[in-house]
Amino acid sequence: MTPRRRTDEEIEAEEYEEAIRATAQAEQDALTGQTAPPRGPVIAQTYINAVHPDTGVDVVFIPGEAIPTWAVPAALEAARAALAG
Repeated sequence: MTPRRRTDEEIEAEEYEEAIRATAQAEQDALTGQTAPPRGPVIAQTYINAVHPDTGVDVVFIPGEAIPTWAVPAALEAARAALAG
């Protein structure tokens, strides 16, 4: 029996879930001062609006762009909003 092919929507949902897990872990590590083994950069799955903590400048990350640690909370919120629809 041939396995059923996943739809683009299913694949996208899995990518969002993985981004949320990675972002949540990074956020928890930042809050607790713990560091996790490097897993590579967190990549924006959707447009993310954040404010740079040092300059106060609004920053927009586009899908596919690496997200710096200071923007992880904004990335988590954007991923949650995207999943909520």
